[in-house]
Amino acid sequence: MNLENASDHQIERFDPSMDEPDLACEHWHRYILAGRLVSGKRVLDVACGTGYGSDYLAETASKVVGVDVDAATIAAASTRYPRSNLCFLIGQADRIPFHDARDFDVVVSFETIEHLDSEQQDRFLDEVRRVLKADGMLLISTPDKDRYSKTIDNRYHRHELNRDTFSNLLSTRFRTVRLYGQKVFPASLIWPLVSSCRGFPGNTNSIAPTNGEMRPVPSPGLGPLYLVAMCSDNSDYTEESSLLIDRECRAFSKREEQLIRQERDLRTLVEQVRTFQVRAGADKEAYAKLESGYRAISDQLEMVTSEYRRLESHAGNLAATIADLRTASEAAATARAQVAEHVRHLEHELEARDAEHKRLESAYRKLLAYADRVESELHSCHSEFARIMGCYLEAKKYVKHLEEHLAAQPRNPGDDSGSLP
Repeated sequence: MNLENASDHQIERFDPSMDEPDLACEHWHRYILAGRLVSGKRVLDVACGTGYGSDYLAETASKVVGVDVDAATIAAASTRYPRSNLCFLIGQADRIPFHDARDFDVVVSFETIEHLDSEQQDRFLDEVRRVLKADGMLLISTPDKDRYSKTIDNRYHRHELNRDTFSNLLSTRFRTVRLYGQKVFPASLIWPLVSSCRGFPGNTNSIAPTNGEMRPVPSPGLGPLYLVAMCSDNSDYTEESSLLIDRECRAFSKREEQLIRQERDLRTLVEQVRTFQVRAGADKEAYAKLESGYRAISDQLEMVTSEYRRLESHAGNLAATIADLRTASEAAATARAQVAEHVRHLEHELEARDAEHKRLESAYRKLLAYADRVESELHSCHSEFARIMGCYLEAKKYVKHLEEHLAAQPRNPGDDSGSLP
């Protein structure tokens, strides 16, 4: 937040250690939405405040830089959130402390621009364009003046914007501007405001007390009070809704407990008024005063009763949402059962193939044994053949010797006999 005096805007700072469930839903939901868009990217968080959001983004981003005007806040954030890919710098929104242009993939700045006057808003957006890559994204939020200012008079806001002026201002720097709305019911829903975008249900998230702080935790329409815009020259970004639920319903229960206490106190007062009426008796002046007080208390009780009924109606809407979620859960359980049945079928098929593999392996071993026997017999045949060949060669040699001997013997006419050796 770029204010003249850092101490003046302390009331505007949110910290997750505060016991303010409504504020926790508002502030955390924007950073959870941003967290889905910054994985592996370089991120600049302008007006980072106490640094809890920058720390959350640094869980998935490659680099996060948080910038805020207050030196003491920056020093505390640096100590509180030590990460190798996270740093905090002192700086103003309309004078971002970076000389290098086109250095960031994503710039986030929540509830900042309304604290600047018109000229500062222009300089702020020019600075964002300077440090943002050509295809980078600005994720920015601001209260919707048409609704916010009807119930809240915030003296720290210099120049508030409504839907049209917010969109037109952003369109002067970005070719694509998609507006989303946000409001705590006590759930927080961020959803597209144009009919071409996908609506609810989108990704849902929850927050709950964790180590003394309200932090995001895993979790299973509506006129917006705030406007959230995704801005880029690239029109291919995914459009989704996002729902954040206060899992313990602390905001709702806190108001309900307060109403119950007020109703109990009012009933006690009514009984006291009735007692005073009986005691007043003839004292018309005292009775008139008590009657006036009774009417005032009755009016207050009627107001409280009306508020209680409104909250009761809201509780019914929440119950319907829970029923829808249960229906979705049952559908998921059916799908899981079908997958399990398919897995069992595959396991049976695998067992059959395993048995066939074992049968083939047994047959293979038998063939190996038979081959060994055939090889042994063949070796015996080779040995026998070699022995027979030896005998044959010896016989052949002997026959040749006989032939040579016979050829060398002289023969007498008419004598066919010869002497053998």
